[in-house]
Amino acid sequence: MSSQDSISNNRLETPDLAKLIATHLAARIGNDRFDLWFSQDKSFSVHSTPTANLSPRVIVSAENSFSLQRIKGTLANEVRDIVNHICGPHFKIEYKLSEASELSEASELGEASATSGLSGTKNNVTSATGSTHPHPVRLALDDTQQSNFPRSIRKTP
Repeated sequence: MSSQDSISNNRLETPDLAKLIATHLAARIGNDRFDLWFSQDKSFSVHSTPTANLSPRVIVSAENSFSLQRIKGTLANEVRDIVNHICGPHFKIEYKLSEASELSEASELGEASATSGLSGTKNNVTSATGSTHPHPVRLALDDTQQSNFPRSIRKTP
């Protein structure tokens, strides 16, 4: 019996489908490449029961924005082929950041904003003192910080 027959007979539960997708994709692209971009347990979730406004779908999650873009850009065809084979072509595929990474990136943005003492509001920048400036405020950089920039944009004394 094929995996497609099992699905239509409701013998596979959605966690099993997610593991099956991960296993087939790892076999197709290689375990090393799979492990670079995906997590066996967290990268795929399957919502096979359609709701009123959502069709059946497979959600591909990534740990960070860079990984998400790479998966969409280089592995989307492989993911689509595997989902078509296991779930059927009527399943949509959604790509998103994992919930833990969304919280982590939001936290890092908040920390960066608090650390710099600045928070942006539309096109204005609000300083730590609360005054709003229509243009970004230039920060003074010491020599070590400036050495990280390419020579073409470093300040020369």
